[in-house]
Amino acid sequence: MPPTTDPGLQQRLAYLRQRRGADRFPDDEPSTGQDPTGAISLDVDASGWVITSRVEHLDGLRTPDAFTRAVRAAHTGASLARLAEAAEEKWRDRVPTPEEEERGRAIVEGRRALTVPPRPRFRPIEIPSQPVPDPGGAAYDRGFRTVRGSSRDGEVTVAASVAGGLGEITVDGDWLASTGVELAHYALREAFHDLREKGSI
Repeated sequence: MPPTTDPGLQQRLAYLRQRRGADRFPDDEPSTGQDPTGAISLDVDASGWVITSRVEHLDGLRTPDAFTRAVRAAHTGASLARLAEAAEEKWRDRVPTPEEEERGRAIVEGRRALTVPPRPRFRPIEIPSQPVPDPGGAAYDRGFRTVRGSSRDGEVTVAASVAGGLGEITVDGDWLASTGVELAHYALREAFHDLREKGSI
């Protein structure tokens, strides 16, 4: 996988670590995802932005809807691989107690039901006794700013925000119906490159 030279990566990661927790973003390493047919694969950086894309074939992807679904599936695969790696890293050296092992066996064998204790969805609101300055509200707003990138001739357009991740993907249907694999590869790559160039907070 190519090294990431995106200057906005550290800004995006700092934003995400602050809002979602540092344990979900333990490193800066990219991950790779592929759609189920193997037509499209993406290398995605630690903040969820696409570094590189590859189009191997267009079988079954000649409509904008099918092409978009394949791009989203590849992106989701990369994101899930990253989350799985972060979870594995977090729990790698932990050894379960004998009680935990027995409880796990009982759940797997059906002798015990798995119950998740209820957790409040939100922290209780605390009313401050004095005025409170906005702790980085401007950065928070910038995280939701949608950035758009497009291929040179506008055949493919992608949108994303730091807080919301990959957004709208637009593909010219007439172009997609008649283009070759190589041109589709370059157009998708150009759109994600343009997005990354504009994507600093």
